[in-house]
Amino acid sequence: MAELIRRFAWEKTQLGAIQSWPDELITTVNLLLESGFPMFLWWGEERIQFYNDAYRPCLREGKHPAALGQRGEECWQEIWPIIGPEIERVRLGGDSIWYENRLVPIFRNGRIEEVFWTYSYSPVRDREGRVEGVIVVCNETTEQVIGERRLRTLLGIEVGSRQERSAAELAKELVGTLAENRADIPLALLYRVEEGEARLVGQTCRNPMQELGAKLPIVKVAERQEPVLLEDLRTRVGEVICEPWPEAVEAIHLQPSGKVQGAEYVLALGVSPRLTFDGNYANFFHLVGNRICGVLESEASHEERRAAEEQRMRLLDTVTEQSELMASIVENAPAGIAVLDGELRVKWCNPFFGDFFDAPWTSATLIGMKLAELVPHSEEIIRIMERVRDMNEPFTTGEYEHVGFKRGTTYWQWSLSRLATGDILNVSSEVTEQVVARRKLEAFSERLHLAQKAARLGTFYWHLWTGSVEWSVEFREVVGFDQMGAAEWEYYIARVHPQDRERLRRELATVAEQGEALQIHDHRVSGADGRERWEM
Repeated sequence: MAELIRRFAWEKTQLGAIQSWPDELITTVNLLLESGFPMFLWWGEERIQFYNDAYRPCLREGKHPAALGQRGEECWQEIWPIIGPEIERVRLGGDSIWYENRLVPIFRNGRIEEVFWTYSYSPVRDREGRVEGVIVVCNETTEQVIGERRLRTLLGIEVGSRQERSAAELAKELVGTLAENRADIPLALLYRVEEGEARLVGQTCRNPMQELGAKLPIVKVAERQEPVLLEDLRTRVGEVICEPWPEAVEAIHLQPSGKVQGAEYVLALGVSPRLTFDGNYANFFHLVGNRICGVLESEASHEERRAAEEQRMRLLDTVTEQSELMASIVENAPAGIAVLDGELRVKWCNPFFGDFFDAPWTSATLIGMKLAELVPHSEEIIRIMERVRDMNEPFTTGEYEHVGFKRGTTYWQWSLSRLATGDILNVSSEVTEQVVARRKLEAFSERLHLAQKAARLGTFYWHLWTGSVEWSVEFREVVGFDQMGAAEWEYYIARVHPQDRERLRRELATVAEQGEALQIHDHRVSGADGRERWEM
């Protein structure tokens, strides 16, 4: 900058040639050129400008080297309403002012850019103490401020409440958090892509953007899994203006943002019209997409775990209920149920099991007792149980006869099976009364049959519900019916004498309707041999 200053045509400015400059100006310019800090000087009433090499990067293209020797108001038209009064305040009042991380947007790189500064304005006085110039010592803090702002945005992308909601509702909520940083993300759109169709699930811009997805290659980005920067947004969809800047958003960045529950997500983020889309900017967008997808995946996993836990708890409740029900059934079952260990000791039994033995036993007192101590003459039973235990062969019997209890011979239905633990499950029921009653009935039936044959008594069984009749062999012989004749009342009534037939029908109808015993009066019947017989 020293060489540029020496060669500059200062005589064309209000300052005149360098040889005519006052000592205060020469001293201040030399100090500025020697400093390693970015410094800028306005001198005189026209605010003629000087700056050093450290300040040059702040100007970028468009202002350097034109800013050297230029009038301040001409150079800084875009920010003169901001800095003009500040310079005048120092010039007239003589007091220094200082700002930290202040937004002072300037025109550079072909646009108004969002730029942050930490700077101080100080007066430069002549020998009489008059303020002739204002010198600026400054530092551009744009990267620092924007970096901190972007970090806050990433940290703000998180699940707010834990209420139940769909993935689409959560996605909308997450995108909504990006509205806190409209300076970096003036426009944010999140699309869910399924079966080749893109559906908007969240946005920040107030403009209606429902149809934007049809004009952007959302599906293609989801398929190719590659980010795309579109710099012709105005051409594609028209002018899109979003807070906080009055300029239209010209570029939009599309990036795949992960797969959640079978659906691809694509994030469309507008590029600020006041920032250059560099590597840091692209990396920030990438992190935003990853963060949103990560939260969606985490919440989806949480919901899956929660659903699985709820299902497990429901299953556990069901199992508990079934176990309690089964325990209640087993405890109150009208059969003796017991579990015996490998030495045929009682490990558990229900109350009914203790009723089988001679001595009065309870479930509690039976625990630990050997079967041989409970059942007299149990040698055969023990052999059967040992076979079930050793060979894992279930055993079932219908009427097992056992002699040994004080009450005499008993009959049993019981089954044995080996459990997975190696124990034996025994289910027993005593059927002594049923067996004795059946055998008595069989003996009585046999004696009745012999008596019928001896006395030539015929019997029949009339099924009232079906109307069918069963004739005994003796009945057919006594009546003189063919042994192969039909077993129906009409077969019998057709052979009743016509004078007795209607009376017999009425008597049979009374029996069927009233269900009461009724003696059938004598009547005449013609047998298969043509002989007429009297029946009663």
